[in-house]
Amino acid sequence: MRDTFTEKHRAELILFDAAAKYLDDLIASVETIAPQKWRADVERLTAYKDSLYLRMKAMRENFKAVEEIRKAAGALAKSEKTIEQKLDL
Repeated sequence: MRDTFTEKHRAELILFDAAAKYLDDLIASVETIAPQKWRADVERLTAYKDSLYLRMKAMRENFKAVEEIRKAAGALAKSEKTIEQKLDL
């Protein structure tokens, strides 16, 4: 049964082994990082994420305002068209 599975999934197993070897080699070649550096990176990335979130919220507000203007313009155009049709009659 194991041989059948191995034959059926040979390509996936080869890719898995290659990925595992690559990651093991990568881990072995990387210098260790001090926890202080990790914390500094976390703080920096958190601050960056927060700034992006604030920008996103501002963009949402702008989109909301633009959408309201678009709806108002559409309603105005529709009412003007209705008035013109009534005047033509």
